[in-house]
Amino acid sequence: MLMFVVANSLADSTSKILFSSHQQTLGVTEMLFLRGVIVLVFMAFLIGKKARYILYDSIPGNMVLPILIRCTSGLFAFYCMSTAIKHLPIVLVALFQNTIPLFTSLFGFLILKEKITKSEILCLFLAFFGVYILITNQ
Repeated sequence: MLMFVVANSLADSTSKILFSSHQQTLGVTEMLFLRGVIVLVFMAFLIGKKARYILYDSIPGNMVLPILIRCTSGLFAFYCMSTAIKHLPIVLVALFQNTIPLFTSLFGFLILKEKITKSEILCLFLAFFGVYILITNQ
């Protein structure tokens, strides 16, 4: 987990630096392509000879559509995040990105009718209040 956080922080910071230094020439799709190639090379090194098993043989037939939907929505979210990194301060992008669990629990309650306890309501309220304080600089 720590390795993921460090790698993601470095990738986002590098993206922001590249976007800042090449504002007119570097677009979001080019940055996504560059990051994708780097991740592909890194993952190919990690997976090695198990690539066919991991990417094809181990996936049950009934899970192909849900995996494709998840990959498509993840790609869209990554595109939105990269666009935000280009146009907003990276502190705000990190703040909004880390509110995803708050919205997930809130939408789980509203849409999926999941149970939510009073302590969870209090925690959600405190978390959203903290985000409000950070955004408004009060």
